[in-house]
Amino acid sequence: MEYNFDGFGDESNEELELYVVLQVVMQELYTLCVVAYIAIEIVLKRYIHKYPRTVIRGPNRLQEQMDHINRLVRESDITCIEQLRMDRRCFMTLCHMVRTIGGLGHSKHVTLEEKMALFLYVLAHDLKVRKLKFNFFRSL
Repeated sequence: MEYNFDGFGDESNEELELYVVLQVVMQELYTLCVVAYIAIEIVLKRYIHKYPRTVIRGPNRLQEQMDHINRLVRESDITCIEQLRMDRRCFMTLCHMVRTIGGLGHSKHVTLEEKMALFLYVLAHDLKVRKLKFNFFRSL
C-alpha cells in the first residue's frame, strides 16, 4: 500500500474528489455571501440617502416605555413617592377612581396608568410637557 503525502491514500480518490468539490462549493457560497452583503449595503445606503429624516427606532421601544412606568410606579413606595408624590396604593386608587368615576381609560397607545403618571410627574416636578419626551419615551 502506497501512501500519498497529501494525506490521502491511492484508494481514496473518491475522497479527494469529494474534498475538491466541497472546497469549490464553499468558495462559491462565500462569493455569493459577499455579493449579497454588497447588494444589501447598496440598498440600505440608497434608502437612508432617500429618506434622511426617517428615524429608525429600536425594536424594544414599547418595552422601554413599560419598564420605565413599572420602575416608576411598581418598584417601590419610595420611588413612587419621590417621583409622583404619592405611594403606590394611592396611585392605584387614584387610577381606579379616574377610570370608574371620571370615565377615562386606556387609549390606543397609552395606558391609563401611564397617563396618570405623566400628569402627576408634571405636577410633582413643575416640568413642561416637552421635557417628558425623553423620560417617558413618548412623542407627546
